[in-house]
Order: sequence, then structure tokens, then C-alpha cells
Amino acid sequence: VTTINTMYNPEYQNITVTMVVEGYEEYPIECYRLKGEGVENLQVGNIITVTGTIKNYKGKIEFDQGCILESVEKGDAVDAPTDPLEIVKAAYALKDGESLPYVATLTGKVIEIDSPFDPDYNNISVVMVVEGAEKQPITCYRMKGTGVDQVAVDDIITVMGIIKNYKGKIEFD
Repeated sequence: VTTINTMYNPEYQNITVTMVVEGYEEYPIECYRLKGEGVENLQVGNIITVTGTIKNYKGKIEFDQGCILESVEKGDAVDAPTDPLEIVKAAYALKDGESLPYVATLTGKVIEIDSPFDPDYNNISVVMVVEGAEKQPITCYRMKGTGVDQVAVDDIITVMGIIKNYKGKIEFD
């Protein structure tokens, strides 16, 4: 596993990861909405075996939805950094379209409501800054969770997810 593309979703019991086969590292394969025992614990560096249908989706080679995790070896699992400033620095080093290869957790202050709470989707988009990195805002795009309908400017929030560079904007996906 080289990247956690979409973190584990307990509602659908799936995760999306990218893997490479040893010796073919330049040919990554996405495992789209991977299911099976242990998917909730997958980490970058794990060695996995996946069964499913492989297709070319708009130029991306992927195991299609419905793929199954058959086995996991720990491998050289990469632990996500816990230092918030290290995470922000790594996030700001991403090129457009890239994501951090791990699920990140950050605590910060809400400085802006990007789009208000949407009761139909039970989400909100906000911009937060981490203490010590006030000039490096991070958007929390369509954030969900308990209490999102109450989030306001100046609140301190903790967010967990995949951080990516989307057209120059650093955001939790």
C-alpha cells in the first residue's frame, strides 16, 4: 500500500487505497472501495492481496468497486506523523492533485465558514489554521461528524482525514 486515497468508511465498510506490485512500482493500481476483513486497519506500507476485476477508469488502472482484501502482512507500515506542524508542512509541499499517504489528524481554529451547514448532506466546509501555522490555512471540505451543524468561526476543532492539494488549495478531502 502506497497511499490511503479515501479513509475507511464505517457506514459502507470500505476504504480506497493505492498499491504497487514489487518490481512494477511505476504502475500503481488503485483498490476502489476495497472491502473485507481488516480494511479498517490498513496502513501505508502494508503488503496486501486483493481479488477483483481490474479496469482502466479514465486512464487510471484500478480494482473496481467490489474488490476484496484477501490478506494483509504488516510490511513496513508507515506511521502517520503526530506533530501538527510537520503535517501542515508536508501538506503544503504537495503538488496539485497529490495527497498525503496517510490519514492525518489536526486540531485548529476555524477562521472561515467556506460553505454553511447543509442539512440535506449533514456537512459543512470550513477553513482552519493550526497554532504555529496561521499563514497556512487548511480547508475542511464537506466535513461531517457530531456537532458540525454548530461549528462557528473561532471554534477549536479536531479533524481527521486525507489531506490533499486540490488546484492549489490544501484541504481535508
